[in-house]
Amino acid sequence: MNVLQSYLIILIEMSCFLIFSSSFYKPEFRFKKWTRVVYVFIMATLVLIVSDVFGQSPILKQILNIVILVTVSMIMEKKKFERAVIVSVLFIFLLLAADIITILIDSNVFKIDTNGSYSINVFVILLSKSVLLLLILIFKKCMSRRWLESVETTDVFFLMIFPIISIACILFTLKIEIAVKFQNEMQFVWIVMVSLIAMNILVIFFMDDLAEKAKLKREKLMFEMDVKKQQEMYESLEENVKQQRSISHEYRNNLLYIGGLLQKKEYDELSDYLKKLSDGNMAGEDVIDTNNSVVNIILNTKYYEAKRAGASFICKINDLAGITMMEGELILVLSNLLNNAIEAVEKCNGRKMIKLKTVIEDEKFIVSVKNTFDGNLRKDGERFLSTKRENNELHGIGIKNVIKVVEKYDGFYLFEPEGDEFSAIVIIPMDF
Repeated sequence: MNVLQSYLIILIEMSCFLIFSSSFYKPEFRFKKWTRVVYVFIMATLVLIVSDVFGQSPILKQILNIVILVTVSMIMEKKKFERAVIVSVLFIFLLLAADIITILIDSNVFKIDTNGSYSINVFVILLSKSVLLLLILIFKKCMSRRWLESVETTDVFFLMIFPIISIACILFTLKIEIAVKFQNEMQFVWIVMVSLIAMNILVIFFMDDLAEKAKLKREKLMFEMDVKKQQEMYESLEENVKQQRSISHEYRNNLLYIGGLLQKKEYDELSDYLKKLSDGNMAGEDVIDTNNSVVNIILNTKYYEAKRAGASFICKINDLAGITMMEGELILVLSNLLNNAIEAVEKCNGRKMIKLKTVIEDEKFIVSVKNTFDGNLRKDGERFLSTKRENNELHGIGIKNVIKVVEKYDGFYLFEPEGDEFSAIVIIPMDF
């Protein structure tokens, strides 16, 4: 092959690498997505240079290719070194597997002489890249979380049609030896085949973007559902507090009346009156006052929930009247953090304790929740998740929504275990 043809083949391989790399986790690009094209050309150029210089040493060439893929992945997609190495080595393995599969198909199934003319070898290489693309599509559907959640199996089968058509066209070309019989048309046929493979790659990139948009749309919907759920919970709590306060007021009046009956020693009437009263209690009294009605309702409700769970509830607060963040987001942050803490202490067999710090300091709204837990945690990347199983669709969405709110206000968050305690800290600037 001439230099241009070699370069085009390597460009196809590097595009396949980007598709393959995105199968493992969501890419976090440092730059705009269109810069991926620039990096594809950079990788292709470096690989071409390595192939020319170290072409006689296959092992050294593959090692240097892995170094190139690892380096560019770490720069472009912020991958950790270990992950970048694993992904790069797996891709090289898949690349070699595609070559082996192609040779086996050509020699054993279609009886094509892979050691034939120059033109035959060129089309065999193109066939190998089509097989590589097909393998990556299968691997992507099996491994990619975004595709598992957002791309239907029927869509994947539809996508597979393109590389399968490419493979069929190239095999047909090889079988009837068009490239040998019509040497003058070889360049045109070669361009058509390369364009067909390039179209396959573009379609997969397009589907990748659709999968990402579908995932973001679903996360937005889940966020809105969580906000609505927490808002409804708050409104319900607010109504309960009003009812409890009304009941408490009536109890005071009842106590005055009971006291009067006792003074008059009208015991029969007192007995009848007591039977008419409900056996409710005075648990609606506020024990926490932050000078913020929204925070008061949430904290007092969660205080009693913690008590019912058998947990000690230690609280440090100050005047929170100056909180300026949106009411729905405030409810979401406090409710999710305290709900997680209460659920954790309910599972504890030993010490049960929740420590809450909710203050405004140095123009920052600070929420710190520490709770004992049973030692079982799940992680999604760098984030800790709840161990709940009741609703897989909503699994972990509470913490993710807290993080989303904090990031919206350019705040800070930290979730980490400390011995037998789990700590959740949120700091939101007040100058928004």
